Amino acid sequence: MEQMLRCKDVAARLGVSIPTVWRWVSTGALPRPVKLSPRASAWRVSTVEAFVNQREALLNANEEAEIV
Repeated sequence: MEQMLRCKDVAARLGVSIPTVWRWVSTGALPRPVKLSPRASAWRVSTVEAFVNQREALLNANEEAEIV
């Protein structure tokens, strides 16, 4: 089974606050977590890593566009 990350762990990995994680989920920027139980949710590590890679690619593309 793939490792799962709780919200505080996702926030720490992304360098943002817990409210920012939930804001990103509500706007669709970050995928919704997986429901583990009625009161517990978590993200797959692969989902968070894909999100980080996507954000880095966008930032790099924006930096390259500013240089041109």
